[in-house]
Amino acid sequence: MTNHPQDAEAAAANEESSPRRGSPFAEQQPVVFAKTRGNTDANTRGGDSSPPLDVGVLPATALGAVAASIAVIPFAAACYWLFPGGGMLVAPLGALLAAMGTVSPRTKTSIVMLLLHLGLFAACFQQTVMAAGI
Repeated sequence: MTNHPQDAEAAAANEESSPRRGSPFAEQQPVVFAKTRGNTDANTRGGDSSPPLDVGVLPATALGAVAASIAVIPFAAACYWLFPGGGMLVAPLGALLAAMGTVSPRTKTSIVMLLLHLGLFAACFQQTVMAAGI
């Protein structure tokens, strides 16, 4: 080890700083965290203590729910023609998935899917009632 003053200053700076986070190959220190709505105090949010909906896995889950409600449409439509009683089970599943998707960035798509699934449920219900002769 050399006795240069610059080496001593660099060693002291390394000991005082916090441990490095992120890639060891990055050339500069990354920004650790940006301020999110969840980090603001309750006074700026009007005293509401509920967590924000745009952090964590909820946005990805909501987008998956919208995609799943789109994928269920053909099955609910097939149930209308082939087995209306089954459509009364499949259509509410799609409606539930679309309702979960209303917190995603695809709000309009999820609302359209929700209305479509509710319409298919009503149609399947009508077919079932007519078939039963009630």
